[in-house]
This record gives sequence, C-alpha cells and structure tokens, in this order.
Amino acid sequence: MSENHIKQLNATIDLPITIDQPKLSIDAQIAHLSEIHGVSFDIKGIDAAKNFLTKNNYYHKIKAYSNNFSTYQRNDHPLFGKFCNLDFEYLVELSVLDMYLRRIIITMSLDIEHFLKVKLINDITCDDSEDAYSIVNQYITACISETKRKEISEKLNNYYCNRYNQHSLNEIPAWELVEILSFGDFIAFYELYYSFHPTKDSMVNNLKPVQWLRNAAAHNNCIINDLNVPEKSTFQINKTINTFVSKIDGISSTTREKKLSNESIHDFVVLLYVYNKVVTSPKVKEKAMAKLKEFVDGRMVLNKHYFNKNSLLHSSYNFFKKIVDFFASDVVY
Repeated sequence: MSENHIKQLNATIDLPITIDQPKLSIDAQIAHLSEIHGVSFDIKGIDAAKNFLTKNNYYHKIKAYSNNFSTYQRNDHPLFGKFCNLDFEYLVELSVLDMYLRRIIITMSLDIEHFLKVKLINDITCDDSEDAYSIVNQYITACISETKRKEISEKLNNYYCNRYNQHSLNEIPAWELVEILSFGDFIAFYELYYSFHPTKDSMVNNLKPVQWLRNAAAHNNCIINDLNVPEKSTFQINKTINTFVSKIDGISSTTREKKLSNESIHDFVVLLYVYNKVVTSPKVKEKAMAKLKEFVDGRMVLNKHYFNKNSLLHSSYNFFKKIVDFFASDVVY
C-alpha cells in the first residue's frame, strides 16, 4: 500500500494507521528470516521453505516458534541479536508437533465436556431439591446477558439443536440446556449448580484452564510457541496441581515451579488432571492415554536431533513426558 493510499484511508476512517509490521512477499519473508534473524535453510532448502509458507502455514505463525530459541547476546559478536542454531525446519517441526498436540487437546476436551455433562445431569436427577427447571432459570437470570440470551435462544432454531427440544429458553430443563451451551457457557452453568450443591469431585476450581486451552486449540492458536518462564507475570499456579505434581517421582521442586509457571504447560497438566478425575469410562480413558503416549514416545521424538542444542526444549519435553507417563500408568486408573 502506497503512502498516498494510507493517507486516503486515514481520512476515510478517521483513525491513525501505523505499519509496524509491513506486508512482505514470500521471498521477502525468507530474506527477513535469514538476514535479520539468522535463520538458516540448510536442511530442506529455500524452495521447500517457500512452498511451506505458501501452502502449509504463514510467516507470523511459523516465526512464533522462534521464541523457544536463544539469540547471541554479546554486543561484539558478529551475529549479535540473531538466533543461535536455528534452521527453518526446526520451526516447521514445532508447528507440526503443535498441530498434533492441538488435536489431542480437542479430543480430550470433548471427553471432559461430555463426562461433566453426565455428572451434572446425574446429580440433578438424583437431587430431590432440584426440578431441573429452576436451576436453568437461575442461570438465565444470574449468568447471562441479554445479548448472550439472544445468542443461546437462536441456537434453539439450529438444526442440530432443535431436535433436542421444541421449547423456548425459559421452558427447557437442564438436560436440554447443556446441549445448546458453548463449553464456556456450560462451565458457568456447571459452576452455578455446584455453588449451591458443592461436592469434592466437581472440579469447579480446575475448569477454567481447561476451557482456555481447549479454546486455544479449537481456534488453532499456538500452544508450544513459547515454553519459557515469563520474566514478569501475575500468573498463579493452581495449588491442587502444584501439590499433585510434587508427588510425581523425578520432578524436583525447582523444575516443578519453573515448568508450571509457563501457562501452556500448566494448563495442559490441569487438562490431564481433570481428564483423569472426570472421565469415568475406562475404555475412553485408556484409548486417549494410549494416543497421547504414542505421540510423546513416537512423533515428538522423531526429529529430536533438531533440538540437541536446545536446553529449553529438552527440559520441557522431559517434564512433559514424566507427567504423561504418570497419568498413563496403571496407578492412576
């Protein structure tokens, strides 16, 4: 876009426009990675990188994984500020692993959502003080805005939802409501019921991280694009999870605190913890854990030689594997 075009657009929308990240052609993206960031293209070459950025992923997303690599820090170093030992294919590999991980997260989140619904509806069914309608009205009154109410009501006319009921939002019981709520809205409904009827196994204090991780995976957000411990953060480690991980052999207190301070790692551990507590079908659980183990022991280490010199990725993998091995062991079932 020319400077004149930008001025014309500014005048039209009456907003200032700044270009901190100008649009780059594929060739310019390759040059930017190489010349500015020191990324090499030795493993598969520049043509393969161009093809990947054209057909498989885009620059902004693939470069995000470079957060897992260090840069030369000495001012007098000829490569000062550029990445140490970073080939483009390393970024591709992390993006592929992230894709597989997101698929696992989505599958496990769907299982969690289903079994949370099973628990909730069963508890309501067995609750003599609840008729399954009053809790719905309390939810509508206390937890949703007029905009959200309209959004949920519109779902009642959706082909996949209206087969469950033929009523308005104010006339449906809990078992119909849960079929039309998004995962986040369902969690709010779930938390409302157990605020009136608390139980030790409700998991209400652990569901938000599951929701955030599930949403990130569902929207194809990067999960493992930055496994560093943030220098400044107000993030609080879940106390239940911290205590739980402290009981796993081979994980020191220093490692536990450091790795759980990374939100992506932390939320995935919460996901596993909730999954193990909530999913009551042994076959479903065993199948999911087998798939996760296959990923950790197989695909994740297929190109492990790419990261021989990366201590962050090594330590993160070792922590991840110990967590997964523990949850996949017979002890947990």
